[in-house]
Amino acid sequence: LLGATSHWYAMVAVGAEQSGTGRPQLWLCDSYNKPLTSLCMAADVDAMVERLLDSRRNAVYESLRRSPEWAHRPEQHLAGAFEQGVQEWWKGTLKAPLFWQHRPLAVRRELKRQELMDVRWYLQRVPG
Repeated sequence: LLGATSHWYAMVAVGAEQSGTGRPQLWLCDSYNKPLTSLCMAADVDAMVERLLDSRRNAVYESLRRSPEWAHRPEQHLAGAFEQGVQEWWKGTLKAPLFWQHRPLAVRRELKRQELMDVRWYLQRVPG
């Protein structure tokens, strides 16, 4: 098991006979089963970050709509919440956006980028 920013990764050595290719292989797995071995360059990381964030848009909208306050709001309000986040307060003080349930897109982007840079770091250390 490998340490990570927000969840786990595992690297598994697979013998030549078990790999089906006749050659030994290393498999990188994450707790979401996303294909991550293409993260060779920083541009690869940035492209995957955008794909992953965009793929979560509908899930964020659905999460917001489960709240009575958001159930009947128009699409543009949901899009605004996706981009800007939904502010949260504690005892009269605005919480830091990092700790909001619906974080601003810029915060989610940076967290995902850091996570994938961790994966890239591991991949760069694997001989291959």
